Amino acid sequence: MRFESTPDPREQIGVGGYKRAYKVVRADGTPEVQLVMKHQYTNEQMKGLFYLNKIATLLFPGKIAAVKQGGNIHGDDGQVVSSQFVSHYVEPDAQHRDIQEFATQFDGDMEAAREYDESHGGRLEAITNDRYDRLYTDNAIEAFRAAYAAAGLSNPDGAVQIGWGAQDVVFTKDGDFTFVDVDVPWDEPEDIGADAYTDQCLRFVPAKLQEAINTLSEPKRTQALQYYARLEEQMRVAGFVV
Repeated sequence: MRFESTPDPREQIGVGGYKRAYKVVRADGTPEVQLVMKHQYTNEQMKGLFYLNKIATLLFPGKIAAVKQGGNIHGDDGQVVSSQFVSHYVEPDAQHRDIQEFATQFDGDMEAAREYDESHGGRLEAITNDRYDRLYTDNAIEAFRAAYAAAGLSNPDGAVQIGWGAQDVVFTKDGDFTFVDVDVPWDEPEDIGADAYTDQCLRFVPAKLQEAINTLSEPKRTQALQYYARLEEQMRVAGFVV
């Protein structure tokens, strides 16, 4: 598909701290999610997002929303004006839809949403509390989060710590779940107050990720290694020594 710099506002289904989400329907009727980042990212970060997601979905099939494509829109001067990607659509559960509606109504300002909620019955607070209780007490989710970290898909020593929130997981009717939050695999040095591309910039741990890839059976292992090689190439282009 061709990315549009301004998707139809009527298609917006959610907004978070980093991105806006729009539900779009392909010509064959397949729903997808088009996500528009609130900030612009480099071409290497966006390509890296795509490759890291491919690896993550091979390691944890069905547990992470799959990115189908990603890229940047450039202005006449060659500068990035919009960073966007498309992922598979995961039908939201009732609570997820309610939180999305609050977030969209207040344009992602959840503090304002909570202030409004306090004077109108506290429904958002109740939903959010229930959501977090499930996120941090459900044994299956706990096991997944531990495996995700062990696979190096989060970096405890990185300058930026990304944690999943109430809006980042969708629960299915059979009790299963899919995490739908996707982000870039590293931060630019200037964004974290650093002078060079180091491991502190990364949102994943290369050594752990390679170990996890090597546990896959074929042909997934070969596929993941190919994606990792492409991820490394984007890191080299950006300025990392790998």
